[in-house]
Amino acid sequence: MRLMGLMAIYQKSNTSRPEKGHKTYPYLLKCLRVDRPNQVWCSDKQVAKAAFALVFEKHCAGEVFSPGGYLRAMVEKAGAGELHLEQSCYGRLSRQPAAGVIG
Repeated sequence: MRLMGLMAIYQKSNTSRPEKGHKTYPYLLKCLRVDRPNQVWCSDKQVAKAAFALVFEKHCAGEVFSPGGYLRAMVEKAGAGELHLEQSCYGRLSRQPAAGVIG
C-alpha cells in the first residue's frame, strides 16, 4: 500500500476535541424528552433566509400587514408539513419581469 500511496481511512484520534478559538454551542434540547415523531425539527440557514425574504417582499408590496404573524403562520405550516416555500418563491419570481428586460 505504501508503494502505491494508499492509506486506510479511519477516524483519527482526538477528533471530538474542540480547536482553540472555535465557539462551542450549548445543546438546547437536553431538558426535553423527545418521545414522538415530528416533536423536534430544524431547518438550515438558507430556508430561513428565503422565508424572511418572502415575508419582507410581501410586506413591501402591501400584501402582508403583519410580517410577524405571517411568519408565525409559516412556522406552524412547516411544523404540520404543509409549507411549500419553493412554490411560493417560484410563484413570486414568475410574476416579476426578468432582470434587464424592458417591456
